[in-house]
Amino acid sequence: MTTDQRSSSTPTKMSSNKTFPFVVLVTGDVMCRLGTFLPIFSIMTSGYSLATVSMERYRTLVQTHKPRVSSRQATVAICFIWVAAALVALPTVYEYHLVDVNAPKVM
Repeated sequence: MTTDQRSSSTPTKMSSNKTFPFVVLVTGDVMCRLGTFLPIFSIMTSGYSLATVSMERYRTLVQTHKPRVSSRQATVAICFIWVAAALVALPTVYEYHLVDVNAPKVM
């Protein structure tokens, strides 16, 4: 049996994670979806947090007559940041999935 015949007869899973194929096979579709959701979510959370801190510093330095941000306002801002970041990253959960490379193609 040649290597081409052997490799085509054994089912394999395709993943962008070439270093740890065992992790992909054990965790499957959930890890595939989380692996694309979490980086986008964390980048968006970081960006929105930086923008919020910038707005708060501007308000503190330029608009000195306005009261400081309360802890309740900060809590609302943090919740808004997390929800907005999750909404931006959510389409990746539906878009990405684990694909069996040797599955028959349906046209």
